[in-house]
Amino acid sequence: MRFSVIIPVYRSEETLAACLDGFRLQRYADYELILVDSSPNDQCRIIAERFGVHLIRSEKRLWMHQAREAGIAASQGEIIVFTDPDCVPAPDWLEQIDEAARRGQRLIGGAIACFPGGYWTDVAHQAKFWLWLPGRPPLVYDQPPFDTLATANFAIDRDWYKTLGGFDQTFVAADTLLCFHSSSQGVKPYFQSTAIVQHIHVNITLTALLRERWQRGQDYFRMRRAFRKWPSAVRLLFLAGWPFFALRTLYWQGLQSLRTRTADLFAKTWPWLLVCNSAWTLGQTWAALKSDYRTAE
Repeated sequence: MRFSVIIPVYRSEETLAACLDGFRLQRYADYELILVDSSPNDQCRIIAERFGVHLIRSEKRLWMHQAREAGIAASQGEIIVFTDPDCVPAPDWLEQIDEAARRGQRLIGGAIACFPGGYWTDVAHQAKFWLWLPGRPPLVYDQPPFDTLATANFAIDRDWYKTLGGFDQTFVAADTLLCFHSSSQGVKPYFQSTAIVQHIHVNITLTALLRERWQRGQDYFRMRRAFRKWPSAVRLLFLAGWPFFALRTLYWQGLQSLRTRTADLFAKTWPWLLVCNSAWTLGQTWAALKSDYRTAE
């Protein structure tokens, strides 16, 4: 078996059928598809049975990386591939990942396009996935913050995954942490921009988006501190510099929009992107203030 595609599922009935339809259209056949479902109802199970997909059911609620680990334990493929139940893979998605793998890449991420939606869908997508938009040529990521990939479109050699120790389940940003550890050991993340999934954004509101950015910012800070062992002085850096960090991210987003030919979309969404960036950076600042640095010094 070449690929094991693993998808964590929790209350995903709104988007799961569209996701699985994308797999029926895959032109690459040498893969297994495993869903790990910890939903409190049977809706996802019913959809999975309709598509004839291998489903692992858990009565216990599994967080995303716990579900992925359960899928890995039941899988057999040489290369482990992750996506989400709100993502629709392009018909050549696995073909493109395989192309990168055959060139010797061991840690591969693909592009995340926005499934058609309204204005807030565009804002949410630019805020969350601006690093992985389609349109750039394939390249090795070797400079922060671009040296990271997202599990919405992520593939890794099984042996290398075991060497790295897998996902640290204490962080939502465990995919980013895995990339950092991989880079530190000489295997840089590779962005295969032609391996594309479309992300479906469901029930997007500004309140929900800002809450998600605030929470993810806190998790990201804790993850970075665990990796870098930042000293307590970093509190002052965030307190004094958070407006700069929010503006710096907006600058990067603008550059990325030029590289990916989405400058028109950036022009329409940049004020709210700045608000989202501020929520993210304030989340990091809050985590910096709350952190206990005695073990880090």
